[in-house]
Order: sequence, then C-alpha cells, then structure tokens
Amino acid sequence: MSTVWKSQDGDICIMERPTSKFLYMHVKRPDTGKWIQKTSKRTSVEAAKEEAIKWLAVMSDRISRGVGATATPFNILCTKYLEEIDAEIAQHLATSGREGRNQKDLRDYKTIVRRYIQPYIGDSDIGSIGRIAVQDLIEKRRVYWVTGDGKDISEIQYERGGKTVKRPARHDLASVSALTKLGVILKRHFEIAVELKLLDEAAIPPIEVKKTSKAQRNRKGGKQPRSKFEVHQYRALLEFMPEWCLKTSRDTKLKRWLMHRLLLCDIIRFLAATGIRPGTESDFIQWKHIRAFDDKRGLDMSDPYTKRVHPDGERRILVQLPRGKTGARDAAGNTDALSPLLSIYTRYCDFHAGITERDDYVEGHLFGRDEQGLEPLADSPEFEMPEEMIAFSLPDGTPFKESSWRKTFNILMRDFATEIEVGITHDSQGRRIVPYSLRHGWINWQLQSGKLSIHQIAQQVGNTVAVIEASYAKTEVESFAHKHTALRDLD
Repeated sequence: MSTVWKSQDGDICIMERPTSKFLYMHVKRPDTGKWIQKTSKRTSVEAAKEEAIKWLAVMSDRISRGVGATATPFNILCTKYLEEIDAEIAQHLATSGREGRNQKDLRDYKTIVRRYIQPYIGDSDIGSIGRIAVQDLIEKRRVYWVTGDGKDISEIQYERGGKTVKRPARHDLASVSALTKLGVILKRHFEIAVELKLLDEAAIPPIEVKKTSKAQRNRKGGKQPRSKFEVHQYRALLEFMPEWCLKTSRDTKLKRWLMHRLLLCDIIRFLAATGIRPGTESDFIQWKHIRAFDDKRGLDMSDPYTKRVHPDGERRILVQLPRGKTGARDAAGNTDALSPLLSIYTRYCDFHAGITERDDYVEGHLFGRDEQGLEPLADSPEFEMPEEMIAFSLPDGTPFKESSWRKTFNILMRDFATEIEVGITHDSQGRRIVPYSLRHGWINWQLQSGKLSIHQIAQQVGNTVAVIEASYAKTEVESFAHKHTALRDLD
C-alpha cells in the first residue's frame, strides 16, 4: 500500500492498494492518536480527500458528545450483557444457589434482551440512542402484546425443570414493574458501553418509566377485566378437584396438606357460586354471618317430583358480608354455594369425632355420601358451628386465608394443566387464571344467562352498575341477543 496524498498536519493519508480500484483513507483518531483506516469507495484523490475530511469531522463531533469516535452497533453491548448473565447463571449453579441471582430471573433477563431490545435497537449506533429512542423502546414494550409485534403470537415456549413448556400468550399492556425491569437492563447496557470506552458516562440517556395512563388501561373505550373462568374450564376443574384430593390422600409426602386442599376446593366452589371477592370479603365471613333458608321461588311446585323432593322449597343461603371493598352487604347463594359449606361442616364434625385419619376417609367424604349426606346434614339440628369461627377454616379451627391458600391454588392450576391440557389454565385472551377469575367468571355467567338484571348482579358482587357496564359490556350485549324482537313480530 502506497501513499498518494497526505495532509499538512499529518492526520489524514490517502493510500492506494494494488488489489483494489478504490482509494483508502488513513485517519488519526482525535482521542487516542491511533491510526484507523477504511475504504473511501472513491477512485479519484480529490473525492477521497473530501470523504476523509468528513470522516474526521464526524469523529471529532462524536468525541465532543461523548459517544465514541466510531459508530458501534448496540448489539455489541447486548452480546456482552448476555455473556455476563451466562457467567452468573453458571456461578449460581456451581455454588448450588448460594451465589448470584436466581437463575429463573436471569433467564427472564435474557428473554427481555432478545425479544424487546435487540429487534428494535440492536443494529442502531450506540451514540444515536438518546432519550427519545429510549422512550420509544419503552413504549414499544408497553404495547408489545396488545398492538405490537406480539399481538399475533399465540403461544410462548420456556424451559422449566429441564423441559420445554408451552403456555398461551397474555395480550395485556406491560405492567410498571415489567417496564422498570427493562429500564434496569438498558441501564446496565449503557454502563457496559462506558466500561468499553464506547460512551461517556455523561452521555447515558435518561431512562424514565411512566405509569400506564387511565386512557391506556381503558383502551378501546372500556375497562379490561381480569381473567375469567370459561364455563368449560370450570366444569373440567370441578371434575378434576376430587381426583386431585384423592391422589393427595394416597401420597405420603403430600398427605399432610390434604385438609388444606379439600378446603381450597370448597372455597373455589363457594366463590364461583356467589361472585364475592376472594380475600377482602371471603376471609372475614364467620358462621354467624351465614343463614340457610327454604325458598320456593323459581321452582315449579306443580311438578310432582319437585313437590316431593322440595316440599318446603329449595335450600339457599344468605351471607351477611361484614366487610369488603365497598363495605358490608348481603349476598345470596343457591345450592351450589350451600354444598361446599356443608362439606366444610362435615369435615369439622368428622375431625372432632376422630374419623378423618381413616385410610378410606377421603374417598367416602368425596364420593360415598354426596347425594345421601348433604340434605340430611342441612336439615340436621346438629348443623351448628362456633358462631365466631371463620367459615373457611381447617377442621381444627385455623383460618385458611386467601394469602395462604393462593399458593395452593397455583399448585392446583399447575397440576390441572399438566393432567388435562396445556392452556386450560388461561382464558380465551391468554390471561392466567387466578383466584379473582372465579368472581369474574360468575359475573360473566350471569350476564350470559340473562336471568339476572345488571342491577341485581351489581348488588350481589358489590359493584356499581357503571363498573359492570364498563368492564363487561361485550358480554352483556352478547347475552341479550336472543331477546331482540324480530322484524316479523313488529306491528
């Protein structure tokens, strides 16, 4: 390679190479004094000189802004960050979890980089990523699963216990905590850039995470409710729960949790039959707040079978909720709500009679006296519990609050998905089923049936009509399509 032109200060040289038709630019970096070169993609000396002068001016400007002399893709930082995470995972495993962060969290960080960062700014020059670019990236993450690239993704694959697991994608706006996590990861990327002398610390752009606005939460003109149980999901769960408890009774390691699981199943049945709030309302119901009564309304008493089986009417309950999100109120329940209470009462009596330790107890409790046992117990004068006792308590009287049974609920849903099918623990929108889904399921079921007015539903669940209309407008509209008057029936 030979020199064909050199500037007076000696900072720029134009050189030719026998193997190339283009001239090469050799420029001394203003910050380090080292020589760097690249092709000018020009064949004339004058044109190559102009390119070299421009190149040097750009480097000088970049250095003055603290963003490094040459353009470097952000992917370089992503690679370094992922190498850090892999090293920390290896350290965590090598020390049996005593050192380093939890490997599940670290794997999540890798997913965040690959899904939300690299596709959008991976090819961008580090120095070009400022405050506006960062805020644009955070906004893309906020709406990724709603209107962004994730809206058409139906399933997510991930590793759990050495196996590849699939679950339906949840198409919700990103939470503040998810956006904050993205911000923390971005900050570490810029810190790596500073360590590699690709960026001055003062040039790191501000990373601000704003709370999701009310307009964003209420997108498309209505509030987005939490996940809800579909009818087919709940029916499948009702069939699954007895077998789940029976397996628990036969497992020596799990048997000590048997009474907790039996009680959870009754709590689920009660919440799904009343629509009351789990925890904030259900945790404070005492037996003195529950009253059973006979009700002939809704029954065809002219039917001989109904008259023989329910001469005084059907057994129903009234629950005086002592406290809740909207204060004290009354809520009613039919036999679906009464049945789990009778089951709790039965175990309480059996426990104090000393028969719950029998090997065949659970099978008899769940399957042996279902039809024969419920009505006699309901009519029995012995159907009495300590008035001050929390209704959802273990047989020994220990309250089983939502903060405690939520973990058991998650285990149930995990086993439910494993035994039945992947995806059954998520609703049609891909949202994970949680205890509150029982309440939302009840509201949707009642709206779909059309038997209760929206005012009656609001009174039962302790909401205003406006909230029900805003959260469940689509369901309600679908529920009264069958009531529309046809044109042929109009005068």
